[in-house]
Amino acid sequence: MDEQLSVQAQQIGKVKRALRVAVQQLRTNAPSSKILQKLIAGLQHCPKMSPDASVAALSSHLRMLLASLTAGIGQGFRNELLEKARQCDVPCSAKPDLLTLGPFELIYDGKSETIELHYAKVPARTALPVDVDKVLAAANQLALELLDTPIDLPHFAAELEEAILISLVRKRASTRAAELRAELPAVHRELTFIRQGSKKAVSKEGFRDYPMARFVVEIARFIRSDDNIKADRSFRLETAVIENAGNRRQSVFIPKELVTGFGEGMYYQAVVLRQST
Repeated sequence: MDEQLSVQAQQIGKVKRALRVAVQQLRTNAPSSKILQKLIAGLQHCPKMSPDASVAALSSHLRMLLASLTAGIGQGFRNELLEKARQCDVPCSAKPDLLTLGPFELIYDGKSETIELHYAKVPARTALPVDVDKVLAAANQLALELLDTPIDLPHFAAELEEAILISLVRKRASTRAAELRAELPAVHRELTFIRQGSKKAVSKEGFRDYPMARFVVEIARFIRSDDNIKADRSFRLETAVIENAGNRRQSVFIPKELVTGFGEGMYYQAVVLRQST
C-alpha cells in the first residue's frame, strides 16, 4: 500500500509540474502555435488523475487557442492551398487544429507571422512566408530531400556504430558489453560531427548540417531493413519512458509511416547494438 501511495504521489507531482510550466509559459510568452503545441504534447503524457479534471480542461483550452491561431492563417490561404495541392497531386488536409501538406504539418507562428514545416514533431523548414506557392514549393523540395534521397545502408550502419562507440567513450562507458546502448539525441550529434568528413575544426561556413528530420528517416529505414534485421550484429530502438517522451534532449519521435511525418508513431530514447554471439 505504501508503495502504491508513493507511485500516486509521484504521478500527482508530475501533473502539478506540467500545470506550473504551462501557466508560466502562457504568462511570459505570446501564445504562439509553437508554444501551444509543446504544452499540449507535455500534458498528453500526464497521468489522468486530477480529480477536478484540470489537466483535461487546460488541454482543451490550449487546443482552442491553437485552433484560433491556426485559423489566423486565413480561410483564403487554406482554400488556395487545398486547390493547388490537389492540382499537383500532393496530399493536403485543412482541419481546424491541423494543417498538413504532403508528409508535413504546417505550424503557423502568430508572433512572427510565418509558417514552419514540421516532420516527426521537429521543425524541418522555418520562416516561410504565408504564400501558398512558396509553401508548396518548399514542401515539395523538402520532401524530395528527406524521403527520396537514397540511403547507403551498409555505410549508415558503420556510421551508426561509430557514433555509438564515440558516445560511450565520451561517457567513459564500456564498449565491450554484449549490448552497446547510446541515447538517440547523442547519436544524432555524433553523426553530425562524423559527417563533417574531417578531423580538423570545421568553420561555420563549412559546417554541413544533418537535420534531425533526415536522421529520423535514415535510422527508421535502416532499423526496419532486412540488412539490419537479418544481421548477426543488429540494431534496435529503445522506447522512451514517459519522462523522456516529448523531450527533444531525451528522445526522438519516429513516425509509423514515414510518408506521414505528422501521423502516428513512437518516441524512442536510445539505440542498442547487439554484438554477435
